[in-house]
Amino acid sequence: MNSYKFDNYTLTLKNTWIMKGSKYQVKYWFKNPDNKVIFSGNDFYPSPMVKPESKESAKHLLSFLTLQEYDTDSEYFDNYTDDQLNFRDSQDCENLQFYTMDDWITDSNR
Repeated sequence: MNSYKFDNYTLTLKNTWIMKGSKYQVKYWFKNPDNKVIFSGNDFYPSPMVKPESKESAKHLLSFLTLQEYDTDSEYFDNYTDDQLNFRDSQDCENLQFYTMDDWITDSNR
């Protein structure tokens, strides 16, 4: 199990060692600065090109957890809780999206 800090938020990944095709199932917990869980699940299957509990996997998952209202279809948010909707609409959510672009920005500047 590995945890990663993104600003004052913590994303924890735990490999379940259950495979679906060539990908491992990973459990995750995303906590706000007050240590309250905003998102959790066991529905993340990172790319087989990276380690399931790696920072690369965490950034990939973070890209989905930080989707905002106009990033995807509105139905994507139908099952969100009030806490998740409040996070989605926050400046923190928008700021955390920059962590998911870090590698892309680095790669494009080479």
